[in-house]
Amino acid sequence: MKKILALVMAMMLVLSGLACAMAEEKSIEGGFIPVLPLGVAHQYWQAVRQGAEKAAAEYGVEIVFDGPQDETMVDKQVDIMRTNLANEKLIAVTMAAIDIESVRADLEAVKAKGIPVVGFDSGLGDISDVLCSTSNYAAGELAAQHAVEILGGEGKVAVITQSLTVTDAVARTQGFVDY
Repeated sequence: MKKILALVMAMMLVLSGLACAMAEEKSIEGGFIPVLPLGVAHQYWQAVRQGAEKAAAEYGVEIVFDGPQDETMVDKQVDIMRTNLANEKLIAVTMAAIDIESVRADLEAVKAKGIPVVGFDSGLGDISDVLCSTSNYAAGELAAQHAVEILGGEGKVAVITQSLTVTDAVARTQGFVDY
């Protein structure tokens, strides 16, 4: 099920980038869209890659799916992003940022050129024109609801989060805590 959801999300993010490019009346044929995930090691990201490649083939655009091996490698993700932003055929950018502030200036410069920016998964906060993601806050609330049910409404729960900078992790944690 997760693989199917990842494929659907990946196709949606590429389609979002294409829709943004078409709305700007740019030719998408032969265009270039980097798909920049948090990392590439996990099976989830490989499913995202498959979906993005399928959508790219269907719409005649070139994508490069590239990210750091580990989802904590902020500097590596920034380097990969900057390399891809230099492509002259760039028609949109899709990204799940490890640390939004580390990519903000570069992506705002891209937007200033009229190139749409699409956030996916953890997203890009207020930088993105479009977001393709789960409601992570609601997912955190749902997890907390199940924890309460399992514990019968009594007991203590420790919350350990994977990241203090990745927005989806922060939102899931906040949803859990608030519930």
